[in-house]
Amino acid sequence: MIWPFTTITKLREELCVTQENLRLAEGHLKALMNELPAAKERHTKVLETKQLLLDALRQELGVTRSALTIAENDLHWRKTQLSVSQRALIKAQKALAQAQKNDTPKDTQSGKFAKKAPKAK
Repeated sequence: MIWPFTTITKLREELCVTQENLRLAEGHLKALMNELPAAKERHTKVLETKQLLLDALRQELGVTRSALTIAENDLHWRKTQLSVSQRALIKAQKALAQAQKNDTPKDTQSGKFAKKAPKAK
């Protein structure tokens, strides 16, 4: 069987196009293969950076928790001191009120305070 000239020409053109497409595909494959180690290295660096950030966040969280504990202890101590001071103030106010019951108008004018004489029965 003899092939017509036009069919051979068409087949040659298709062969050339196919060979060109194959060369382009091989070029793209080589470029991708060359990019693979660089992509792997970038991915590794990103993972390392994420790990460093996580470690820093954990450390900062520990510091923050420690500071919070210190602040809570300080607040508790201050509340205790305030409670003690309030009790002392109430006690002093009661003592002052008791002492003022014994004051006479003469004591207030002179500034010298003495106990009232007990009432005669």
